[in-house]
Amino acid sequence: MKKQIIFLLLFFTSCSNNNISSSTITSITSSNENTSSISNEITSIKSENSSQSTSITKQKIKIYLNPSVQTKNMYTGYKISEADTMNIVAKKAYNLLKKDNRFIVHINDSLKPLKESVNEINSLDIDYHLALHTNAGGGSGSEVYYYENTSSYLAKHSLDSFNKYHTFPTRGIKKNNNFYELKNSKAKNKALIEFLFHDKTNEASFIINNYDLLATSIYETFINIINEL
Repeated sequence: MKKQIIFLLLFFTSCSNNNISSSTITSITSSNENTSSISNEITSIKSENSSQSTSITKQKIKIYLNPSVQTKNMYTGYKISEADTMNIVAKKAYNLLKKDNRFIVHINDSLKPLKESVNEINSLDIDYHLALHTNAGGGSGSEVYYYENTSSYLAKHSLDSFNKYHTFPTRGIKKNNNFYELKNSKAKNKALIEFLFHDKTNEASFIINNYDLLATSIYETFINIINEL
């Protein structure tokens, strides 16, 4: 106790000798309190931002890949069908997407008829439904369809991703109200891509020799989408 009293006497004597007023001491104390308050606010903001960042990172999107089931649409010059090629591509894309934990991926890998696959899509509350097809009818190039009065967001992204990998004509994105799965799917975003024309020999050949490339373009479609969220 005596030591504490001596220390206090020495402290106030020192303050007096150095002209340090009690108001100055109060000011210093207040300044320290303000600094502490600011520091706490900064810490709080950093914590909030970190929490938001974690929330965004943990966001997942549900995807459904629905490859063609048209087994009679044969590729010119090859003994392989549209259903065969699109199922190969879909499975490769599925395997790429499954490695990224931001995606929950579903696939029609058993040639389920359209009505069944669409019912499955509607039961799963899918965010992005992408139908995979190749075209026919004497044309050339790639195009993607979306349903009228719905977003063209997925259609645009899927076409842009694929078009980086080929030099065939780009036929653009188009509205279509007749495709069964676009009309009946309740997915939040839906599109049907026609990669190229399988009745045109050079385009059929491109597809058959570039399954991995087509799958990569699908993977990149969803990487670009989730990076924009």
